[in-house]
Amino acid sequence: MIPSIRPAALGLLLAYSLVASAASELDLNAPCEGRASFDPENATATFPLVYSDLGSYSATLAQLNPSTLEFQATQVAEATPAADGLRCHAQLFFGESGMSAYLPVVDVGGTPYRATLVQQSSGAFTVTEAEPIVLGRLEPLAGVYFGVNHDWSERSVAQVSSDFGLTPDVFVYFTSFPMSEAQAQWLDEAVVQVAAAGRKLVLTLEPHDGLGVVTAEAAEQLAAQLADYNEVMGVPIFLRFAHEMNGSWYAWSQQPAEYVYAFRLVADAVHRLAPQTAMLWAPNYGGGYPFSGGVYEAKAGTTQFALLDTNDDGVVNQYDDPYAPYYPGDDAVDWVGMSLYHWGNQWPWGENELPENGKFVALLTGTYLGADGDQTMLPNFYDDYANTHGKPLAIVETAALFVPGTGTQALGNEMKRQWWTQVFEREYRLRFPHLKMINWFDWTKEESEIGNQVVDWAVGGHEALTASFRQALEEGQVGIGF
Repeated sequence: MIPSIRPAALGLLLAYSLVASAASELDLNAPCEGRASFDPENATATFPLVYSDLGSYSATLAQLNPSTLEFQATQVAEATPAADGLRCHAQLFFGESGMSAYLPVVDVGGTPYRATLVQQSSGAFTVTEAEPIVLGRLEPLAGVYFGVNHDWSERSVAQVSSDFGLTPDVFVYFTSFPMSEAQAQWLDEAVVQVAAAGRKLVLTLEPHDGLGVVTAEAAEQLAAQLADYNEVMGVPIFLRFAHEMNGSWYAWSQQPAEYVYAFRLVADAVHRLAPQTAMLWAPNYGGGYPFSGGVYEAKAGTTQFALLDTNDDGVVNQYDDPYAPYYPGDDAVDWVGMSLYHWGNQWPWGENELPENGKFVALLTGTYLGADGDQTMLPNFYDDYANTHGKPLAIVETAALFVPGTGTQALGNEMKRQWWTQVFEREYRLRFPHLKMINWFDWTKEESEIGNQVVDWAVGGHEALTASFRQALEEGQVGIGF
């Protein structure tokens, strides 16, 4: 059976073979159902697996003109991929891009490339852009890491994996910095669990005694500890140092100069000593900035206040840049990240409300205009930091608020389902190619923001949710980082 394929979809089929044809040596024997192969003698390329919203396909392509690198499909057929086929380098993502197509990853003689191609009037496709991919520390070549943030005092890595029916790529852990002896031991135990699962750790360090405790000596000791985790235990670490520094609720909040100095101090030690540890810079979403009334809000007349007044109008408000004063520099930052939650549709939070359509993307790109007001004055975080600075992006924490005491379980399930449908949308693999990690906040806990009511953010362990959650991960191509 020859299925009907939109031009954009066919373009992506052709994209891989077109770039692959430029190399004479590809591993044709790789044990991977999604590996494309090129036959120079017959000027054809075979692509066993293409996964898209149209279904799963295989294709054979014929080269029209070697000098112009034009290809035309000769056969396209339905295919049934193997369960592990989604982890192959040949994975493609189709979008509604009309007559052009973007290919996130092609493997040419062992070198990864990105490519864009455009359909010509003849019906053939030609490359308009092709560039080698330079990966950051711990950046996956393709796919998106899926992670879980959970209560380590209640559940082990093995239990979380059982609750979700899969083993996440990443686990999130919080600890103070510097660590006490007991905290260091608890972290060791967590790393042992992650190592046994063969996974990675996002380590969030919180200097609760202020940024003054971040000394060169403390940074060196930390980096040596992380190097042991990397080299002895075999656990890669994403180090999220002093997160949400643009908030007003932490001892390290709204002190841009001191924060940048401390971050760079830690980054220098980590980059020298712990090669499998990546520095992750992760501010809070800027809606509501500068979060007036917090204990650590910058005070007028201080140096910190002056640095945060980015438009020099004498006040710090939502029209000042909530991110730029805190950015430590490209040489210090390996990944950028942000926490993006559905707390409800309108402040004050606490209402059980279905998320607005398109909310996740609007928050990420600074284009939100909805029930919670106009927030379009905020910068486009994705464009400014993932695109412009060329950094892989992590959604370090995400979930949807459900207050069990004021709503039915069915409503809570639907709120979570609608939120993860947005977050895991497969079209975003095309639109946001730098998005490389998404972590679900899987807690049930009191939240001070809503008067210490209990919020059930969790999915793991909810039998009515986990199967559809796993399906959303698979359909959205999340959880296949490699």
